[in-house]
Formats: sequence, C-alpha cells, structure tokens
Amino acid sequence: MEALYASFNIIGPAILLAVIIFVTIRTRKQSARDKKRSDEGARKLRKELNDEDTQRANGS
Repeated sequence: MEALYASFNIIGPAILLAVIIFVTIRTRKQSARDKKRSDEGARKLRKELNDEDTQRANGS
C-alpha cells in the first residue's frame, strides 16, 4: 500500500505538470485569424458596453 501511495505522489504531479505545459504551449500558438477574431470580438463588446452606459447616462 505504501508503494502505491508513493507512486501516486510521483505520477500525479508529473501528469499535472504535463497538462499545464501542454495547455500553455497550445494557448501560445494562436493563428493570425484567431487573434483578429478575438480582437474584433473585444472591440464589439467594448462598443456595446459603451453604448449601454451612454444610454443609461441619458436617462433612456
């Protein structure tokens, strides 16, 4: 039983580290199209929020 516990203490963090590295690498490799789409979405959201705030300020 102690050998099983010891192996989990070694294998568990190793798997977690591998997953973190995989996600980090995958996230960094973003294509130009994905970046452009993301930026456009952020611009659209900012405009919608700004329009909403302007309408509230005008009492609408």
